[in-house]
Amino acid sequence: MLIVSVSKAELNMPEEELNVKEMEVIKNIYVNNGRITVKALSQMSKIDLNTLNSIIEKLRKLGIINKREMTIRKAKISRKRGGNELAERLLFNILRKRRRKEITIKGLKRILGEELATIAIGKGIDIGLIKIESNKVKLIKSNFPYTLEEKILERIVEGEEVIVERLSKNVEEALKKLVDRGLIKLREEKVNSITLTEKGLEIAKRLRKMEITGALDENDIVEEKWRKKKLKKYDFKTQPLPVKFGEEHLAIQYLRRIKTFLELYGFVEVESGVITSELWSFDMLNYNQEHPRRAINKLYYVKNVELKEEINFEKVKEYQESIWGYKWSRERAKRVILSINPASFLIRTSSKNTNLKRVYTVSRVLLEGRWEDGRPLEKILIGALDYSPNVNLSKLLYLCKLLLSHLGFEEFSVSPIYLPYARPAFKVEVQGNGIIEGGLLRQEICEVLELDGGIVFNIDLEHIIKCRVKDFKCFSKKLEALGKR
Repeated sequence: MLIVSVSKAELNMPEEELNVKEMEVIKNIYVNNGRITVKALSQMSKIDLNTLNSIIEKLRKLGIINKREMTIRKAKISRKRGGNELAERLLFNILRKRRRKEITIKGLKRILGEELATIAIGKGIDIGLIKIESNKVKLIKSNFPYTLEEKILERIVEGEEVIVERLSKNVEEALKKLVDRGLIKLREEKVNSITLTEKGLEIAKRLRKMEITGALDENDIVEEKWRKKKLKKYDFKTQPLPVKFGEEHLAIQYLRRIKTFLELYGFVEVESGVITSELWSFDMLNYNQEHPRRAINKLYYVKNVELKEEINFEKVKEYQESIWGYKWSRERAKRVILSINPASFLIRTSSKNTNLKRVYTVSRVLLEGRWEDGRPLEKILIGALDYSPNVNLSKLLYLCKLLLSHLGFEEFSVSPIYLPYARPAFKVEVQGNGIIEGGLLRQEICEVLELDGGIVFNIDLEHIIKCRVKDFKCFSKKLEALGKR
């Protein structure tokens, strides 16, 4: 293979020639306006720091670059207020999804918190986004004005370095506003800065016009194009960059431990799915059709879909009307919704297959609305049902104790709660997070399903992980994707 290099005379260098890596370093400094930090240059050139420092020292001795230590300030996201979004942007997102484009001040404070809501209202009025009438916040603009502050915030969130020393006056003012609002923090850091000398600039301009190639074809040889190209010189001693393999998600790790524990105790996993009917989510779980939970949850209804129900509706009607004393509607019970409780899938499976005595499912719970930080109301719950002979509350509590020990929790509290489908019922808390809730399946439900009895409980995956990682957010697929199916 024919190897050529740039000569001393060609670059007007009195001492020695440059190899390909050294030329790439010079060009990368040049395209970055002739100034860059060592760390950024390492990432840009894909050269490890030890090798790069050797190249920098050589180029410095040749008078191509200057190296000096400097103090810079770097911007970083602060977690105190509003996550990664401006308060006024959060307010705009809330209002535009409402039919009347308005919300009470009290309701806004309940969603965003008093401090963040106050900031959002003040900033919204300043930019002409909202107005206040009759103690209500009303949206008066259809589009949100994209500000410099928001653009900077997005860049910082994406992990891009913002070196304050090199910014324009407008950007510095925008950064100061973000600091004053508690959205970002600025920290000082000492870094090594590399700049090109006048000699280095001349060399870089020449290098920019040169073409470096790693392979030649027939035309390059015949037409002598190779004479105008710089051929890449391969170094067989160079070590490849280390490969970093991805790590398993924390949610998957805990989910596997829970599933392993349940399967060791004889539970069999059944598929839950995303859609179900009100019959199984409410009516069969002892909720009457006017129960407040149906309104509070703000269900997602699925149109143009009908589920085939293999159940004696007359028996369900008799059960509902005898307990609650109202006229039960079969049509309402058949309405299709997105899943909100894994217990609905478990009792449905139990009614079809009497051979399975212990079943569990991993269910995605979907509710309309958002958490205080703007996330969709979405959870991953592991539901379990056991209607094997001689099950009782003591066995369920003991099972919960073993599960928590298996997950590494030795301290927890148990308190009674009300569940329409379980009596008695209880909740297990660890560090203030509700980990497990369940109890004995109500006798009326067992009679409809023709079961002798059973225990039912749900395990909250997100709350388990929050005991280890406080700001953990458990997500599966985005809600928006469901609308495109």
